Amino acid sequence: MKKQLDKIAAAGGEAGEKQDPAVSEKTDRIKILYATSELAPYAYTGGLGDVSASLPPCLGRLGAEIRVVMPCYRGIRERLGDRLHSAAQFTVSLSWRRQDCEILEAEMDGYILYLIRCDYYYGRGALYGYYDDAERFAFFSLALLEMMEQVRFFPDVLHTGDWQCAAAQVYLECRFRGSRAGYENIRGVHTIHNIEYQGRFSEGTLGDILGLEEASELLLDGGGINLTRGAVLCADAVTTVSRGSLDDMLAPGGGAGLGGLLRENRGKLVGITNGIDEELFDPSTDTVLPCRYSAADMGGKMCCKAELQRLLGLGDRLDVPLFAVVSRLTEQKGIGLLLSILPELVERDIQIAVQGTGDGEYELDLRDAARRFPGKIASVLRFDPELAHLIYAGADAFIMPSRSEQCGLSQMIASRYGTVPIVHSVGGLRETVCDYDAETGEGDGFAFDGFSGEALLGAVARAERLFRRDRSAFTALGQRIMLRDFSWRSSGEKYMQLYRMVHGEAKTVRNEKTKTVFNF
Repeated sequence: MKKQLDKIAAAGGEAGEKQDPAVSEKTDRIKILYATSELAPYAYTGGLGDVSASLPPCLGRLGAEIRVVMPCYRGIRERLGDRLHSAAQFTVSLSWRRQDCEILEAEMDGYILYLIRCDYYYGRGALYGYYDDAERFAFFSLALLEMMEQVRFFPDVLHTGDWQCAAAQVYLECRFRGSRAGYENIRGVHTIHNIEYQGRFSEGTLGDILGLEEASELLLDGGGINLTRGAVLCADAVTTVSRGSLDDMLAPGGGAGLGGLLRENRGKLVGITNGIDEELFDPSTDTVLPCRYSAADMGGKMCCKAELQRLLGLGDRLDVPLFAVVSRLTEQKGIGLLLSILPELVERDIQIAVQGTGDGEYELDLRDAARRFPGKIASVLRFDPELAHLIYAGADAFIMPSRSEQCGLSQMIASRYGTVPIVHSVGGLRETVCDYDAETGEGDGFAFDGFSGEALLGAVARAERLFRRDRSAFTALGQRIMLRDFSWRSSGEKYMQLYRMVHGEAKTVRNEKTKTVFNF
């Protein structure tokens, strides 16, 4: 199995490549239920929602029968309107609790969407951050399994993502697969989008919330429960969102406390790099932009820069480098490093634009920096997708100094707009951005090693130097990275290979001792 997974991770799969006839022959009969807690543009906080919006349609185009299930958060029904209809109603028993839920169904572009409606859990103002989050997403995990019987859709593969859906793999293994008709051949794939968030809760959650006392060996971890641990042990295959992030997790000290478990289960792990929606992020057709442009004609990019400077009060100075950040404002995203070098960037006459929300202290520091350095630093502390598009288009370079990054989408989006990425060389950033070599002109951006303000400043200084001293080379770099293939097709084909691989073993006898299909 490990050799097969390694082949999937290493496969080229450029967009437009012809599929293997054997692959195409099997594709149309693979049924996938894709479970997620976020889906752009309806309810999302970051990259997880973007992936959930892009991967399922891609899988549908590749021939899968794909259905997506997510919680029905407040406001989603209004946005989908008449597209929704009620598909089922039933009661879910979660430990000693009983809650009614309704399944709403909508035909989307290339897939069917199921919404699990339970206003008690999901009729709130935010997606996460509540005292009962363990209960809310345990309910979702159990309800989506009960839903299969109600809507008469038993998938070949249940694909879950991150801790919010992780319990579904444990419920499938412990409660459904061996005892209920229709579930016996369902295989599980779990994706770790962000290893920093594993779903750790108190030990009492095991029985009182999950009602899974029999799964203590799967879930207990360091005095509490860990939902991601349970998914890793129960799923038939586990993916990460880049090969680089998988390497980081498996390295000594990696895995955010789960490194040992991941190394023990290396045979079921595979890294598949995310893609981006190249139709949504296309400067030649982006209606948000004041001027559109392409790699063949970059003139519109300067128009976008001028508009961004005007809008943010930075002043119309096209000869000054404008570097930008669009990010959650957290320590993990390297915002502290950026703040530490802002005075030096101002001295270098570099304009900085930051958009995002997050840690309150970082928001205060960015507001203060914008007040102290008017015309030099601009901070927009709100979520504004349209402004983000203009920032990607109007900036000269994009700074992404994350302490860790499982994949990262922003560096790909920036590249798509010809905005040169400056990244900390970790995880997916290391995989997608090759450091620029001034002598050969090769590379995709500016990468730095070592999580420090000094290292970040060094990379920014190299980008600034190229911008000021050799504008034609800087422009050529931007043009070249616009042509890179960050589409979902290659990644989608790898997921299809993985689904067929785990489903192809469905007729084998499961090992009741190890609870796995394969001899990893």
